[in-house]
Amino acid sequence: DTVQCDSAGLHRSRDPGAGAFTSYHNRVGVASENIPRGMELFLDYGKSYFDKPAYTMMPFREDFKAGDKVLHSFVGIRNNLLVQQETQSDLSSALPNVILGLIHEFKNIWSSRVLNTLPEDTNAVDELVDVGVKYMDYNRSIHSMDFLREHGTCMDHLRPGRSTIEQAGRGAFAKRRISEGEIISPVPLIHIPDREMFDMYRPENQPFPISDEDTREKNS
Repeated sequence: DTVQCDSAGLHRSRDPGAGAFTSYHNRVGVASENIPRGMELFLDYGKSYFDKPAYTMMPFREDFKAGDKVLHSFVGIRNNLLVQQETQSDLSSALPNVILGLIHEFKNIWSSRVLNTLPEDTNAVDELVDVGVKYMDYNRSIHSMDFLREHGTCMDHLRPGRSTIEQAGRGAFAKRRISEGEIISPVPLIHIPDREMFDMYRPENQPFPISDEDTREKNS
């Protein structure tokens, strides 16, 4: 199914309820592979969203493939050092950690997406060299059932639909009885300390706040 877009019969020229709800609906997601129980799902904004200076360290799909090649090269160097350890000093056993740490220092200098795919812990190298560096944070994205019971909220009691209330448009309908005091839906909010932040214009008799620096200049 594709995303649908309509205003549920409301028009901005005559209906005050128009714009109170999103025109986009019927968005669905289909699993392309098996998803483990308790795994967290993320929305992909697309490569162009992260192709900005603020996200220079965010790896792209091709960066994980390049990271696998770098990790395989590191493992080859490490294995050669471990072989030499029997005939040389204990310095050879410490070198893998030194080399991996040096790689991550380069990552900070070059802002490399590829180097940011590599693990910082040498103990994780052998596991990732077999499955790929893209699985470095795989286990962290899976939560236990105990964690979900404590922190999660089920959404199986709601369904979207078109309202029969005038000007309401579309909304959520209960699929089962919801008890008093039961959480209907989690609503993430952004805390706004001062509602005046939403003001586009101020009355003429209410000037904008004067900074402390302006006050000092006025009094001097």
